[in-house]
Amino acid sequence: PNALDVVGAVAQARLDGVLPPTKDFSEAPNFFAYQAVNRLLQRFGGELGEREEEETADFAFTLVLVEPMLRARFAIEHGKLATSVHVSGPQPGDLVVVSSEAVLRQLVDRRLTVQRAEGLGLIRIFGEAANLAPLRRLLAMRERG
Repeated sequence: PNALDVVGAVAQARLDGVLPPTKDFSEAPNFFAYQAVNRLLQRFGGELGEREEEETADFAFTLVLVEPMLRARFAIEHGKLATSVHVSGPQPGDLVVVSSEAVLRQLVDRRLTVQRAEGLGLIRIFGEAANLAPLRRLLAMRERG
């Protein structure tokens, strides 16, 4: 229900200089935008996967990027992390993390922490409270790495 609040928070973060300004749409369209976002999601998943050894229980979350309305699922199963891009939606029991491509890029480039992004409303997490601890542990391990 509050997922669209991320769009407003992203706009405010751009105005405040926390996120870079939007690209000028008068430029030629980037026909490789999907591939760029896909690589970004794979890179994020790779960073999570480097630290998942400490996470033993099966766990999954679906990341929804409101810009460009793309979903990816990150799942630890049998001790291995798998990243699936452009999934149809979350699986039953998944946490749902809502953000934007610009925020994900800042996280991957280490210019923004998950904690700060969440505090600014740039990330919203929905789902069972019991699943929050494994997600927070996984994200914290990634940021320490």
